Amino acid sequence: MRLIRSLFLFCLATLLFLLSLANSETVTLYFLPENLASLLGIELALNIPLFLVFFFSIFIGLIIGFIWEWLREHKFRVKANK
Repeated sequence: MRLIRSLFLFCLATLLFLLSLANSETVTLYFLPENLASLLGIELALNIPLFLVFFFSIFIGLIIGFIWEWLREHKFRVKANK
């Protein structure tokens, strides 16, 4: 079982590394829509590699999912403590 897990993690790391190499172009990430930015006179933009956008989105999704599940199971934890 340990060998299968290690092999899976190695394949996943290799896949993520290749994804990073294939998507290393710099993209501009705007934080406000164009109309709203011109109305407010603020242009918030960030130039980062595309693979960082992918990985950061996955990371944020995992964090939101963990928090959501933790909040959902609160009633079960309270019941188990009693």
